Amino acid sequence: MLKSLFIRNSKQYLLRREKLIYLKVFQAYQCSSKPNYKTTQPIIWDEFFQRESEVADKTKEAFLQCIKLFVMSRGKRGGGQVEFINAGRNNMKAFGVHKDLDVYKELLRVFPEGDFVPENPLQRAFWHYPLHQECAIKLMDAMEANGVLPDKEIHDIMEKRFGTWVMLQKRLKGSCIGYQN
Repeated sequence: MLKSLFIRNSKQYLLRREKLIYLKVFQAYQCSSKPNYKTTQPIIWDEFFQRESEVADKTKEAFLQCIKLFVMSRGKRGGGQVEFINAGRNNMKAFGVHKDLDVYKELLRVFPEGDFVPENPLQRAFWHYPLHQECAIKLMDAMEANGVLPDKEIHDIMEKRFGTWVMLQKRLKGSCIGYQN
């Protein structure tokens, strides 16, 4: 009973959070044409990937360069990782990297190491950082839909970022038959 109540409440929280992020991004887009535009407002990451694809060829190197630009501009702990990874996941087919395991690894490395690891039993019992775990699960679903098998390195990356006994690790262990060698 408590678990189903928590899952229902966390889904409602996720929906409210996504609407709030959309509103903030839309407001930033509206303000970008004004002369007193503040650079601290959120960047629309879908447009960022589209601009990068117009400037350079749509290749794996261009996509990895977008990831490198994000990490350099925001840093590992600067925030905005969920929005960036979702935008990257949505634009993978446009760049033709949706079947490349290395790109998925680089997208997962955007999350900072150790910040999302649950530290006490209460955090382990419930979803610790649900938006970030949901984003990683969606990325794993995209891997599964595109026929990309995770390897041991993906397991290690997720373990360093999210810990051992979280829903994400259970999903990773249950979704794949075996690791790719």
